Parts: sequence; C-alpha cells; structure tokens
Amino acid sequence: MKARETRQKLEESVATLLSEKKILQNKLEQTRGYVSRLELRKRIHRSQSPPHASKSLKLPDPPLFTGSATDDLDFENWLTRITGKLAGNADHFTNEALKLAYVVNRLAGDAAKHTAPRLREGSPLLYQTAAELLDHLREIYIDPAKQDKVREAFKNLYMKALSFYTFYTWFLYLSGEAQIPCSDLVRELHDKLSFELRDKAMAKYLEAPMLTEYAWYCTQMDHQNQRNKALKNRLLSQIVLICEAISASTYGPCALCAPATSNTTPTAIPARTSPSPDARPQYSDPAKQALSRIGVCFICKKPGHLAKYCP
Repeated sequence: MKARETRQKLEESVATLLSEKKILQNKLEQTRGYVSRLELRKRIHRSQSPPHASKSLKLPDPPLFTGSATDDLDFENWLTRITGKLAGNADHFTNEALKLAYVVNRLAGDAAKHTAPRLREGSPLLYQTAAELLDHLREIYIDPAKQDKVREAFKNLYMKALSFYTFYTWFLYLSGEAQIPCSDLVRELHDKLSFELRDKAMAKYLEAPMLTEYAWYCTQMDHQNQRNKALKNRLLSQIVLICEAISASTYGPCALCAPATSNTTPTAIPARTSPSPDARPQYSDPAKQALSRIGVCFICKKPGHLAKYCP
C-alpha cells in the first residue's frame, strides 16, 4: 500500500517537472527570437547610415603677419606656425587653392602688398601653391647674412661674469640658430665657461658626458660658487665691522663724523700720532680694505711693510 502511494507521488512530481521544463523551453525560444530580431535591426541600421568621417581638431590660427617690427611674431616664428597649421589640419584644406587662400588671409600690411601683384589674374608669376607664396616671403624677410651673423655671435659668446643659467640659455639659442653640430656642443660649452668653472668641471668634461648631463653638473658647480661667494662677502663684511670697532677704540670717535648739537661748540681736533683709518686708501675689494684698516701686508698678512716690499 505504501509503495503504491510513493510511486504515485513520484509520478506526479515527474509530471510537474516535465510541464515546467516545457514552459521554460518556450520562454527560451521566445527570447532567442527577440535577440535575433534586435541584431537584424542593428545590421539594417548600420547599412543605411552614411559613414562618419571625423576631421582633425582645429588648431589655433596664427596671428596676422604684416612684416613690421610691431608684429607679435617675427617671420620665422610665424612661418613655423603657418606650416604647422597647414600640416596639422591638412584634412581641412583638401586642395592647394584652399591652402593658398588661407595663407593669403593671414597676411596684412606690407606683407600683403608684396604678394598682391602675384595674386592677380593674368600675372605671369601667379602663385600656384601656398609653398610658392611662402618661398617668396622667405626671400623678402629672411636676411641672407643671418647665418654668418649668428655664427659670429656664437663665436663671441662667453660666460664671463654671467650666471651659468643665463649663459646656457643664450648658448642653446645661438647654437641652434647657428646649426652647430650636436657632436661639438659639449666641447663648445666647456670652452666658453668662465676660468673658475672650467677648472672645476674639467674632471666631468673628461668623462665625455652628454650635453644635458654636463650642463646639469655645471649648474650645480656654479650654484655652489655663488653660495661660497655670498658667504665670503658676509664674512668680509663682519671683518670690516670688527676692524672699524678696533679702530674706533684705538683712535677714538671721529670728530668729523660725530653728530653736532646746538649746545656744544666745535673744538679743535687733537693731533694724532698715528694716521686716521679714514685717511687710508679706499679699495673696492672688502678683503683689501679690511687688511688696510688694521695696517698689515696684503700678501703675508703681517704688519711693518707694504705689499710691494713684501719679502
């Protein structure tokens, strides 16, 4: 009896599961049909849509070039920008006529006057391309002797009393304008350094470093030199103050420098057995001035004789 009941329950469970399976299969078929219809619509839409061709990002327009000294850019810098514009936005200028028209629209003043005759219809020298117009402007605004002048300026460039940063800025500019070979730049830089910095950088130069590496080393050395000089000047200033205090305690205050009051009457300056420090020669070098005030030799730092008689 119990076996029959168990069997009947199992058959009912199997029937229920089979009916649920059928329902799920129907839903799966419906979903697959829906997905197929969506993919078909998508393919049809793509086939009917025209291809989208995106253009390059529009670059800023160069300023107008007039050929006068008041222009924001000189000709060579303006030429770099105009050629970069034509190359970077080549898809905006689909033919030579558009390129030529664009360059003409970036001219004004004397530059426009120079090019106007060759833009008129019937001109025997009519511009055919933008490159021809730019070549014509090169002939007008580029000094044929510029290369020689720049090379001469580079030849005469030396660090001397300049900071290395200022000197190196000019070195890079003039070497670029003069088209100095890259293989010669380190040697040229070393030869143009100040004597002091050249001696300190000699060991690094003999390692045959790259230009940027050698320039960085020279920058560090020059910075250290500037710090040492500033420290030396501070120490010399302190020495001068000490020497002035010693002189004042030895010879007394200077009557000419003391502040005058209305209640005091001028008195005669007493005769001095030793010369006044104010009567000593004045030197631009603080070290020499300090040694002069205490009356010692500039060479051996001992009293009793002048530097020219130093044994």
